[in-house]
Amino acid sequence: MAAGLSGRDPEEAVRQMPLKVVIGEKLEEAIDLAMRFLRRYSPRGVYLVEEKVKGVIAGEEFVGRLDLVETGDTTGIITITDFKTDWDKYMPTEKMQLPLYAYLFLSMMNEKPRPVQARLWFLRHAREPVAEETLTPEHMSRAVQWAEGIIKEIRDALELPGWMGFDPVPGSWCKTCGYSFNCLDIAEPQDIVEAGALALRLERALDVLKTRLKEHVSEHGPLQVSDQYWGDYSYSIWKFPDIQAFMELLAGAGEDPWDYIEVNGSKLKKLLKGPLGERIRQIGEEKPRHYFTHREKPPGSREEA
Repeated sequence: MAAGLSGRDPEEAVRQMPLKVVIGEKLEEAIDLAMRFLRRYSPRGVYLVEEKVKGVIAGEEFVGRLDLVETGDTTGIITITDFKTDWDKYMPTEKMQLPLYAYLFLSMMNEKPRPVQARLWFLRHAREPVAEETLTPEHMSRAVQWAEGIIKEIRDALELPGWMGFDPVPGSWCKTCGYSFNCLDIAEPQDIVEAGALALRLERALDVLKTRLKEHVSEHGPLQVSDQYWGDYSYSIWKFPDIQAFMELLAGAGEDPWDYIEVNGSKLKKLLKGPLGERIRQIGEEKPRHYFTHREKPPGSREEA
């Protein structure tokens, strides 16, 4: 998002962004979040966008990218900003990313650690979207020590045979993990939590396999495996411009029209607020349906609803 801001009016830059989809987000939502930020943003002096930071810690090169760096105002204060699409808010010092990036940025500037302002801008939050703190040299020192500890753990694990030193830690990150097949040492789970963790790993591995199969089928046609075929199958969705005529036709044939007409609750969600929502509830009936899956919020939570 921020890469489009460099060298031109920020709002116009976002409007002219290439029509590409951000992973996990619809383009329309991504632009809406960007515009929400720009309406509130006021630069603090000179700003750098998508600034690359790198440095060496414990003999290993670290590379990162700062969404926004503001510097050069009369106070001499450096402000670094990271944009987040998370629903959960937290302070910059609660995680190691920004303290470590601040350390690397100052090192690139040939400066010793000094106080740096850090902002997390939570784009989904209309009210109080910014979490801001001052990063001290102590924060940066702890971040460097944390990175050194991680490096040591990785080096120690690499000394072990195979993948023994890398225990799976299943979670939402399984969706994009490139090492899913290294998790496939399948044994019968000893408890229900292990079963859930194994399901997350298998789900990701299955996604990878299906992607490969789709690529093969796209080029070579349906793939037969025993008595099953992998291929592109289709289903139909009917739309009726004159919905009243359709309902009357079904009623005349002795069918209940509402057995054939449904509205997806997720599509109605934004309309169910305010006076319009009250009118919709008066003429319609919500019929909850349940399905088994996993999400980052527990069932029944506000964000999950």
